[in-house]
Amino acid sequence: MAKLPINYNKAVLYKIFNRVSNEVYYYGYTTNFTEKKKVVRKKIKYSTDPIYFKIRECPSEELGLVIVKKMPSDDKFTLDNIVSDLNFKIKRNIYIDVSSL
Repeated sequence: MAKLPINYNKAVLYKIFNRVSNEVYYYGYTTNFTEKKKVVRKKIKYSTDPIYFKIRECPSEELGLVIVKKMPSDDKFTLDNIVSDLNFKIKRNIYIDVSSL
C-alpha cells in the first residue's frame, strides 16, 4: 500500500525544553503532534543521538514538549530550513524569537 502524501499545511513547530530554566534543547516540526510526542518519549529513553543525551540530563518532571506555533507550509524543504536554523542558534546560544517566523 502506498504512503499518503504529507500535508505540510498542517505542520506545527514544537520545542523540547526545561520547564524550570526555560532552556530549549530542540525545535522540530510535525504534522501529527500526538504521534510525535510518543516518538520523542521513546527517543528520550533509547536514542544514542547526542541531543537526547543532553535531554536525559534534565529531570523528567521538568521536561516539556509543547507546540510553539502553527507553521503551515507548501513543502518540507522550507520547514527543514527553519528548524535547522533554530537548532543552530540553540547550539550557539543565540536568542530566538519564534514569533517573528
